[in-house]
Amino acid sequence: MSHVVRMTLTGSLGVTFMFLVDAANLFWVSLLGDEQLISALGFAWTIQFFSVSFGMGMMVAVTATVAHLIGQGDRAEARRQTTVCAISAFMMQLLVAGFGLYYRFEILAFAGAQGTTLDMAARYLMVSMPSLPIMALGMVGSAVLRAEGDAWRAMMITVASGAVSMLIDPLLIYGLNLGLDGAALAVVTARVLSAVLSIWFAIGIHDLAGRIGG
Repeated sequence: MSHVVRMTLTGSLGVTFMFLVDAANLFWVSLLGDEQLISALGFAWTIQFFSVSFGMGMMVAVTATVAHLIGQGDRAEARRQTTVCAISAFMMQLLVAGFGLYYRFEILAFAGAQGTTLDMAARYLMVSMPSLPIMALGMVGSAVLRAEGDAWRAMMITVASGAVSMLIDPLLIYGLNLGLDGAALAVVTARVLSAVLSIWFAIGIHDLAGRIGG
């Protein structure tokens, strides 16, 4: 029961922190005093929510697959499946990102965006969506850590990347005067850091990645 509680609490804290980061992002953008920027951010987040959902689904599948193999004591196959899942998640999000970028104007218009708001939201997606495949690697790494039972490091991936995003948000938005582009770059930075930490923990700490043909 203690394991269930530990995994649940750390997972909940990680997800909660993600929402806090989004709230902070919206707060800094709102201080610019431009309602169109806020609207554009809302539309862009709506589109990205569906894109990220693919990664969340993959996360569940990775956790179940790798945890089952580790529980059976077949660590070699667990390492191989981690690599397979990472490649699959990366390619899937690459396709999702490519589709979203190519049809971003049509998708945003269908969601109700128009005029300057549509253009701003499309620009935000243009900056942030290419990082979705990188984010997928971070999500797979986090899933593998949870499968291993390392709930603390899995949570720290989200907390650390989110904290960095919150710190550089005002710097990019105000310090470098990048506005909405700065908010998008902060998201990209957080995703890259998440992927780096995930790979480091999964491979460097737990050695949970192996050659597909090995």
